[in-house]
Amino acid sequence: MKNLVNFIVSALVIVGFTSCKKEEYVKSKECDILEFRDRTIVDNTTVEWTINGLEITSVYPIDWPMMKFRPDIVTSFLATVSPNYSEQDFSNGKTVTYTVTAEDGITTKVYTAKATQMSSGTFGSVSWNIKDSTLTISGTGAMPDGRPLSRYQGHVTALFIENGITYISGFEDFNKLRTVIIPKSVENTSHQVFRFCAALTSIHVDVNNTKYSSENGVLFNKEKTVLIQYPRGKTDTKYSIPESVTSISQHAFYYFRNLTSITIPKSITSFYGATFVECLALTEIINHATTPQTGTYIFEGMDLSSCTLRVPAGSVNSYRSAPVWKDFGNIVAI
Repeated sequence: MKNLVNFIVSALVIVGFTSCKKEEYVKSKECDILEFRDRTIVDNTTVEWTINGLEITSVYPIDWPMMKFRPDIVTSFLATVSPNYSEQDFSNGKTVTYTVTAEDGITTKVYTAKATQMSSGTFGSVSWNIKDSTLTISGTGAMPDGRPLSRYQGHVTALFIENGITYISGFEDFNKLRTVIIPKSVENTSHQVFRFCAALTSIHVDVNNTKYSSENGVLFNKEKTVLIQYPRGKTDTKYSIPESVTSISQHAFYYFRNLTSITIPKSITSFYGATFVECLALTEIINHATTPQTGTYIFEGMDLSSCTLRVPAGSVNSYRSAPVWKDFGNIVAI
């Protein structure tokens, strides 16, 4: 009996000791990237990154300042990541590799992060694509009003409108745009669609277009009776308006720095609003109209006192007393 008691006591002591033993801690094998963020803000917007398996990707606007930045990375609890939150170069499609190590120090996962730049999109039935600084508009119907592509204005140097587009809009501030191609399908444009395009040198219209035409890079209506836009970036110093022209659109000659001489045909009998705006290089106007044309703000923002006006011999006195024209510092016969 005594032996049985001793055995029971010993067993109880062992069980009690075992139950008091602390459970061993097992380190985590979790090694995931849960979030990857770029906190750079441009035009009040940020860009989202997507994690798909071991690939982390994002699409940035083509004009985004690509791009070195220090991403915010959230990993599994107590996991570590290398490179460790330092600034990385994602420009030009570079791939950055991140290695995540779990708390156990053994388990790892390797992620790749890469950013591409957005170069295409759609507006309903109208598509756009940018490649090598050329913006191509394709599809059918009208472009939306407003300036939906304005964020790319500093990147595009050539604009190619494909046949099928009927209305173009939103290129007023494309300050690097040099060439525009307009197809036969375009029937209308927004008001002064290329007005502020300082680098624009030529506008070419398909000869089969029924609404518009071009000559030497200048935009006209089909009949060439209305001069719509003289490209602001043309380097010519002299320009003779075709004799077919009877009217000139407002701001058709806007802020030119190269033109020193303009010839106006007798077919133009009046001007509508500001026609020649701050063309500060102008030193000579040759006007073939025998009767001074009417109009207000024809030469807006210009000092005419140093500019010579040449008119038909029998009309000198009429011009010297006519509103606007009398402001020329020198009025002489052609």
